[in-house]
Amino acid sequence: MLEVGPGNGQLSVDAVRSLGPNGSYLAFEYEEDIAELARGALSETGVALDVRSGDFMAHAPTEAADAILAVNVLYFFPELSSFLSRCRSWLKP
Repeated sequence: MLEVGPGNGQLSVDAVRSLGPNGSYLAFEYEEDIAELARGALSETGVALDVRSGDFMAHAPTEAADAILAVNVLYFFPELSSFLSRCRSWLKP
């Protein structure tokens, strides 16, 4: 699963936990201090975590995701079509 803008991670705990012990979770949070909060909140889910800080749009896909979660973030992207295109490039066919 890929998440764009997990914030402090609290809203994502159940979704990440549902991935199970073989699942993996990659997230992009703009600010490092907020990304650190997400890492802490999600660390007890038993899922392999990779929470990165920085601009999601600046990262090239490194692996394909089964699903993308983006809650309450669309207004941060001035060109929605570019954001959706970037999301599509991360999804498995």
